[in-house]
Amino acid sequence: EEAMKLSVRELRAVLAKRGVDYSDCIEKSELAQKFVDSVPKPGTLEQGQSNVGGLNCTEVHFVGDSGSPKLGIVLLHGYGANRHDLFPIIHQLLSNSSFSRKPSICCLIPDAPLCLDGKSSRAWFPLNFMQLLSTPPEQLAELSLPGLDDASDKVLELVEELRKQSCDKVMLSGFSQGAILSAHSVFRMEDPSIVSALGLFSPAVQSKRTWIEAAKKLSGVKVLLSHGRSDPVIPYSMSELLHGILKD
Repeated sequence: EEAMKLSVRELRAVLAKRGVDYSDCIEKSELAQKFVDSVPKPGTLEQGQSNVGGLNCTEVHFVGDSGSPKLGIVLLHGYGANRHDLFPIIHQLLSNSSFSRKPSICCLIPDAPLCLDGKSSRAWFPLNFMQLLSTPPEQLAELSLPGLDDASDKVLELVEELRKQSCDKVMLSGFSQGAILSAHSVFRMEDPSIVSALGLFSPAVQSKRTWIEAAKKLSGVKVLLSHGRSDPVIPYSMSELLHGILKD
């Protein structure tokens, strides 16, 4: 019944993504039957590639228990890294989850749009290191770095893609520059109700006044905030500042 609600084009797209040959199908009903026969079983882990909003992504899908909710996750790497750095995290998460009824999970892990070295080193937005090193953290927190909003627009497209994939809730998480972008994207949402959690590792505050106002709409969002006290790049005080914004 669910399969017949999809168009022929949608059925073919799903079957192609699952690696199912449908060249012998003439009627829509035949496509629908292959759709039903190829539905992944609970516990199945699938990985593929996609392009969302111009970002090259790795998609990781985990099939949960029947009737369980579907969770969407966006993982954002830091400055100078790439999506491959985050693969161990999502696989560790999926193999060690302690849910009594395991949810289905769709995780998008994108490469940032800016290439730094012509190879694998990437960034979400450019950094002026002279400015960063010479400006006190309290002053940096009041700024909005060039390119941050543009990068955030792309992250919001990822969230929209997870909505289209019928995710009930979404979690955004990132490290360093990816953590800044995760927080900024949620704070820019008109309706952040789809967001259930934020995982922020070594973040910094940007657009402080905007974040303070936007944080008031995040009631019910769970936040994991982690930062090394001896971080030589982003000072620990930035996470203390962010903690105050979220707590208030």
